[in-house]
Amino acid sequence: MNFITDALREAAHLFFPSGIYCAACGRLIDRTRPYSLCDRCVREIGWHTDGVATCRLCGKALAPHRVDGVCGDCRARGRSFDGGISCCDSSGRARDMVRAMKYRDSAWIAAAVAEAMRDRWEYAGGAAAAAHGGFLRGSGSGGSGALPGEPAAPLVIPVPMAEHKKRRRGYDQAELIARIFARSIGAPFAPDILLRRRETAVMSGLGAESRRANMADAFAVGEYARKLIGGGELALGSVLLIDDVFTTGSTADACAAVLKEAGAEAVTLFTFAAGADGGGAENRN
Repeated sequence: MNFITDALREAAHLFFPSGIYCAACGRLIDRTRPYSLCDRCVREIGWHTDGVATCRLCGKALAPHRVDGVCGDCRARGRSFDGGISCCDSSGRARDMVRAMKYRDSAWIAAAVAEAMRDRWEYAGGAAAAAHGGFLRGSGSGGSGALPGEPAAPLVIPVPMAEHKKRRRGYDQAELIARIFARSIGAPFAPDILLRRRETAVMSGLGAESRRANMADAFAVGEYARKLIGGGELALGSVLLIDDVFTTGSTADACAAVLKEAGAEAVTLFTFAAGADGGGAENRN
């Protein structure tokens, strides 16, 4: 996003600031409400807190019959990324927030989403989460949670949108979320490293194999970034890959594979919302 677009976006927040209307239902609220949500909507979201068992690979809430901490999708395919964190289930009010941000020109919701992700990040153990390819559930530290000797923050990279979609919408919601989130935790933000090299079909309605085929060669590390990496001027290190929603993970896997090939030591996926635990029941033994 260039300087002019950034300036316009900041100006828009002066006229349409978050914290006036509920990001999920649109009711008038006051600025004390967390994540720009009214009291009813904040209660209706399926937050991933200590009482919710989550997949140790991708971060989505586990179905009750899972016995080893791995969801059905991760069990079926494995992952290119090293761990995952999410704030809540992608249903109900959380789904309403994402849809408004994507399809109803409600870019201001990105700030509310980033605020929720910042709190989840701190609650999950902060920089230690990315350094160890997972998260420290229930640390309750209230701070960054970095372990002695660990990096203060990972490199924050958003999952990129196709350029023509970005131009039509006027913004890339994952980029907006990642920019605000990175600023809030003092992490480096790198929106130009990972690029979408081709358009992909709409993922809804596609099976797992079709989703993977759809994502093949869809992403790449930009030529300039590759030159910096090759010349030793840029090291990806520990990457925090940001997106709004996680479903089966085909997109995240494709992005993580490209980043790993370019030299990333670890890639942790961090999304606002995550879909339901898919796949069949496993052997309980």
